[in-house]
Amino acid sequence: MKYMSCQGYSYQIICMIVYQCALLELVQGYRALSDPTRLRMLHLLDRQPLCVRQLQGILYLPQVPVSQHLAYLRKAGWVESGRHAQWKVYRLLPSLSPVLRAALDGLLNAAKTQALLLSDLERMEAILKDPRYSFCCGFALSRGRATENTTPIRSQLLHNSPMSTPDVKGLSVKK
Repeated sequence: MKYMSCQGYSYQIICMIVYQCALLELVQGYRALSDPTRLRMLHLLDRQPLCVRQLQGILYLPQVPVSQHLAYLRKAGWVESGRHAQWKVYRLLPSLSPVLRAALDGLLNAAKTQALLLSDLERMEAILKDPRYSFCCGFALSRGRATENTTPIRSQLLHNSPMSTPDVKGLSVKK
């Protein structure tokens, strides 16, 4: 009898630990959203993969804070990285938990009315066209779905269709 109650007790402890680990993941995910720079990065990375250099140019930040924020997002389960030549390219994790995906979808919905996030998209568009950033990962714009008179970002906002991006070594492509 004592053995069975001990087993039941062990089962309860294991369930509690599993529950707390899942809760911890959720708390870390939301904690990552508490910083405006990380919110801006997630908003940009939802559009397409970007390298650190491109994010520096878009956000007007030095390399160290950009890399630190990306490391925080990676540890919190929001992004992953892959290599393109010597450049590290980041993108949203394709297998976000449903709760984190819902939080991100809420952010992206709210972003449609936020001037700062919209200006980030405009800067991203300009940087992706800028030849000074082509050494980083010049592939980023090569397959955008833009019409002749419409830029890729505006095209996406107007038509609400996701941009396709070429494959990056170690990353599958969001289509």
